[in-house]
Amino acid sequence: MTCYAKLPHNTSRNTIQDMIHVALVNLKTISDAEFNVYSAFYNRSGMAYSFGSAFAHAGDPLLYPKLIQDLKSIRAEDIPRIIDQYLKDDNSITHSLTKKQPPPRRSRTFGQYVGIVLVLVGWLTLLGGIVALFVWKRKKWRRKAETITSQKVILNDEIFNPDI
Repeated sequence: MTCYAKLPHNTSRNTIQDMIHVALVNLKTISDAEFNVYSAFYNRSGMAYSFGSAFAHAGDPLLYPKLIQDLKSIRAEDIPRIIDQYLKDDNSITHSLTKKQPPPRRSRTFGQYVGIVLVLVGWLTLLGGIVALFVWKRKKWRRKAETITSQKVILNDEIFNPDI
């Protein structure tokens, strides 16, 4: 069994012995079932050393469930308070990685909304113009086709009915 703790340089031997005695008393309170669960976890986990350090530093062998519950309940507003309370005067190095947050969306101004509306009106006008052009061309083509057809009918009538 290994125990790891960060202690100030001026810690006396009696204090260390008392701390070890308290840790052993706390260790005796763990049931075999709990011990097997934690043992299996430590054997599978690469973070066993880190958790062991945290447990030894806190003096609580059953810290894991409480630690996970505390981590789940942390809010962004708690971070500055935690830093001031626990890490400000600590002489250890703490490194933290966080996921980069996307930049906050800026709200649109009235001018931007006017620009969006003008662009939409422009696109609708362009689309309407294209549709009107197709309709005009189709009508023109039909009129031309009707004129050609009526001329053929007249010519055909003259051929078949020379009295006209």
